[in-house]
Amino acid sequence: MNEMTLPQCDLAALFRIVQTPSGQQCQRQSGYVFSSGAPPSDAVLAKLCASQACEDIVGQVDRVAREECTLASGVRLRASLVEPYKVACGPSTSAAPSSRPSKATTRPPEAPVAHDAASSSPSSSSSSSSSSGLSAGATTALVAGVLLVCLVVAAVLIWRRRSPAASSKPESMRTELLPPAAPPDRASSSSGSASSELLFLALLELPEMAALRLPMASLKLTRKVSRGAFGEVYAGTLDGHHDVAVKRLAAHLRPDATQRALFLDEAKLLSTIPPHDRIVRFLGICWSDPLDLHVVTEFVAGGDLRALLVTYARQRAPMGFSREKLRIALHVAQALAHLHAQSVLHRDLKSRNVLLTKARDAKLVDFGVSRERVDHTMTQRVGTVHWMAPEVMKGEHYGDRADIFSFGVVLSELDTHQLPYAVDGRALPAEAVMLRTLMGTLELSFSAHADPVVVRLAQQCAAGDPDQRPSAAAVLATLEQVLRACDAE
Repeated sequence: MNEMTLPQCDLAALFRIVQTPSGQQCQRQSGYVFSSGAPPSDAVLAKLCASQACEDIVGQVDRVAREECTLASGVRLRASLVEPYKVACGPSTSAAPSSRPSKATTRPPEAPVAHDAASSSPSSSSSSSSSSGLSAGATTALVAGVLLVCLVVAAVLIWRRRSPAASSKPESMRTELLPPAAPPDRASSSSGSASSELLFLALLELPEMAALRLPMASLKLTRKVSRGAFGEVYAGTLDGHHDVAVKRLAAHLRPDATQRALFLDEAKLLSTIPPHDRIVRFLGICWSDPLDLHVVTEFVAGGDLRALLVTYARQRAPMGFSREKLRIALHVAQALAHLHAQSVLHRDLKSRNVLLTKARDAKLVDFGVSRERVDHTMTQRVGTVHWMAPEVMKGEHYGDRADIFSFGVVLSELDTHQLPYAVDGRALPAEAVMLRTLMGTLELSFSAHADPVVVRLAQQCAAGDPDQRPSAAAVLATLEQVLRACDAE
């Protein structure tokens, strides 16, 4: 059978099989951790070959996968998994009598069969009438494939739920679900790589992803806009006339199924946030190659806030909070209030992640490290050091007030046009920022031209104690009052 025409294995049927008592017993008897992706030791192989429960599973799987088929990862179930284990474990006790020697012809009756990993199973006499034609070693491979399906289902359920009760450490959960990727070798046949790909491709096949998918032919990339350590952003067109921004994972990360799953996570999160004028609009995701995903959003033509502030500094524009700057701050606060109302944290708020339209309307972007909020449980150190709240830097529990701290830092940037904590126009090294933040000696700088009300707000936002920081809604209310006062003058 041509490899290109191989049918996909019936994953639903395989999942049901592994959930049976025999499937559970096989796992207990063998002690093999299939999700590890590591090949079993000789001792474990002996247990796999000797397990009657595993032989029972072989018979069931044989009925639903009689011919060669492929798993979602593209792995050929029999050629890539069954046959190697068949060779390792020897002739199957479930084979028909005419296709294998009898137990009496292979060893003396008194031989201690259970201690020979390459011999027949001790249950051969009780199963010699089986017509499955598969080896006991095939059990190992088939069970491995089936258990990978279980892992997929677990990953899918957790990925769909994304609720506070789901886990106390969302990103840790993700790295546990997806085994470490093999080195960037697309042709790698390691079990770990195969299991990672199986999980990732299962995520791609979720109905939620089908609803978000755009035809690859409808997308055209025109130029690269920016490049970072984790991704690249291109300008492009959708359907020939809609200007869009397209984010792709950095080339060196694309072979890593874990990184691709997190990239998908960003797309799914964006799709669940109700549209808002102050948040870059998500349009969909497309791919022709699962290694190269394209997340498509609206294109914002005015550049980012950091670039604008650099221009201000170069032109020696007045410091302080002009109406334009206050309006930008208000827009960012509106975006945060909307996100926090949906129990979502941004976790990497900084001037570079605030995009501007040609009319200088601000829109929040880059949700690559955003996650749904898990109150008082999040401990991942994510974000950029100069904008990072102390509790995040220390690895302590944090919530939406971490975003508020970052917002206070952005207010300082808006006033001075400089990077946070800059000295004579030069940015303070990250190590110094961390040390002084942890010591509680680092303070934001403001110009003499800054509105005292806004300065006080920024200082409250950047308080060391997160409980002393205002909510996004309170920040928004204060800025609205300041703008009204500005308009009344």
